[in-house]
Amino acid sequence: MVIGSKVNKEYKGYIASMGAGIIQSGLLPAVAFTRARLLRVQKTKKSS
Repeated sequence: MVIGSKVNKEYKGYIASMGAGIIQSGLLPAVAFTRARLLRVQKTKKSS
């Protein structure tokens, strides 16, 4: 996720979309959605 003081590109996208998600649906649903998406991506990477 973070290497030194730099954030990986894929996580920058998650961070950027959090603001819009919070505004549209609230904090808890936005965090839950982002976490589910992150877990899906990690699972896909492990199976590859």
